[in-house]
Amino acid sequence: MASKASQAGFLALALLAAPLAAQPPVRPFKAAIIDPERVMLGSARGKQAYEPILKRRDEGLAQRSKMRQELEEIQRRAAEGRNSLGAEKLKQLQDEAEEKQIALQRYEENLQRELGKLEQERMEPIEKELIPVINEVAKEQGYTMVFKTWESGLVFADPAVDITALVIQRFDARAGAAATAAKPTATPKPAATPKPPGH
Repeated sequence: MASKASQAGFLALALLAAPLAAQPPVRPFKAAIIDPERVMLGSARGKQAYEPILKRRDEGLAQRSKMRQELEEIQRRAAEGRNSLGAEKLKQLQDEAEEKQIALQRYEENLQRELGKLEQERMEPIEKELIPVINEVAKEQGYTMVFKTWESGLVFADPAVDITALVIQRFDARAGAAATAAKPTATPKPAATPKPPGH
């Protein structure tokens, strides 16, 4: 009969060996890259979400351009009249130019905040829908990691491991299927009752 010391030794060896036996086999490292911006601008859902953002941006840039032209015009008049205008009139133009400069700066800051908020509101739901698609594609292709091209700090990646196009294709297919499923089905019209002979 084994002694208590030998039993304790066997138990210690068993406990040490158990975690090693329970560990799954190590998968080979296989990484991919994805460009989220390309997905957003290249997918149907992303384009649809970006439309109001781009529209507001274009409106904002047009207004900013108009404000800059007004400022430059006042600055030009002040520069040209430096020697011909009276001190009071020149001071008035300079004050007006300063007010326009401050207004332009505030407008640019407000526009940037507005566009950032609008982009967050429009794009966050799509990003949440996109994550399961990326996970699905990565698992199917056997990737152990997927890096964002513009956040990961990568300086080089083989284009062969770029799954952006595949994710766009899968994302559009899933969005199309969801849209089709959401459409109400048409109620079939009841068949016409045949009239009895002689009527």
